[in-house]
Amino acid sequence: MRRRTWGLAGAGLAALVLGAGATAYAGGDGAASTAATKATTLSLTAGPGSALKYNKTSLRAKPGKVTIRFRNRSTSVPHNVEVEGRGVEKETRIITNRRASLSLNLKKGTYTFYCGVGNHRQAGMEGKLRVR
Repeated sequence: MRRRTWGLAGAGLAALVLGAGATAYAGGDGAASTAATKATTLSLTAGPGSALKYNKTSLRAKPGKVTIRFRNRSTSVPHNVEVEGRGVEKETRIITNRRASLSLNLKKGTYTFYCGVGNHRQAGMEGKLRVR
């Protein structure tokens, strides 16, 4: 019979990664697994320059925790990201040449994301976020 051991460092790492209430199994390769669902992280960029548009007009995610990592590469035009729909309305801070993130708990459905600065949305700086 093959003996499987975590060792002190492995046990500490598993406890740190898994958190309370999760279970792990050390298989033949020593990998840990959990039943927890993973969060979705999406990237969205604006700029550089004065164009009023994001690099994407469509985003997709699974239900649950969704994080949008936003980068405004413009050094002169401020932007943000706002998400609304299905009772959700949340936004990042307005930034220039920086990064910001937005974390949401989303249910299945379609949401709208847009820039809430000035007339940027009306100029076409918006898109759809589909959660399926």
